[in-house]
Parts: sequence; structure tokens; C-alpha cells
Amino acid sequence: MMLVGTGCATSSSTSTGNWPEVVAPADQMKLAGPLRIKVPVRDSRDAQPSATSLLRVHVDSEGGVRKTSLVESSGSAALDAAAARSLFDARFVPYSSGGVPVAVTTVLPLHFRASSQCAAIGPFNC
Repeated sequence: MMLVGTGCATSSSTSTGNWPEVVAPADQMKLAGPLRIKVPVRDSRDAQPSATSLLRVHVDSEGGVRKTSLVESSGSAALDAAAARSLFDARFVPYSSGGVPVAVTTVLPLHFRASSQCAAIGPFNC
């Protein structure tokens, strides 16, 4: 699964609690609805980023996200935080094992690409 956040950019929970033992490959995780990523307004001196945040995600048996942990940074703390926040609002189709929904741990890449829409909307305000 490749999750893409498009736009301009300028909280992850790191709970030490138990993570589900069942590990689901990212390509088997399906979003139940759109993923909304809100990134902070950029400063006019910032370059338009294209980056990837890699997050470990605990998805419960009902498809809700219980916690995330940053595995690999995009190089921007703001993008990493936006990626983690967006997952807490996301819903996944419950992962099934033997026909029974189960909680899983998965590692998801969230790709950010700079958008050409930014210049049309207004300088550094998208």
C-alpha cells in the first residue's frame, strides 16, 4: 500500500505498550475511506518537499488506529507529525486471519509530493 499526501508543507504516539503479534504486510492493508493529511503552512523560504515518512501502525480488529511509531523520518518533523496525525483519523478495513478480524501491526510508508497547485492557491499557503 502506498499512501500519498499531496500538497505543500513546511503526533505520533510512541507508547511502549504491546504491539499486536500479527504482522500485516502494507500491501494487504486497505483504507476504509480517504486519508486526510493536514500539513502546516510553509515558510516562504522552505523548499516544496517530496519525502516519505515510514510509520509502524497498530490497527485494531475494528480497523481503528491505536498507536503509531516513527520507523524512518522524512527529514521533516512537521511532515512526520502530520503523517502520524492523519493515521489516527484513518479507518482501515479490518484485517482478517482465518475469516476473523484481528488486530495487526503494519509498517506503512506515507509519501509526500510537492504540488504545483501551491503556486496557484497562494504563495506558501496550501
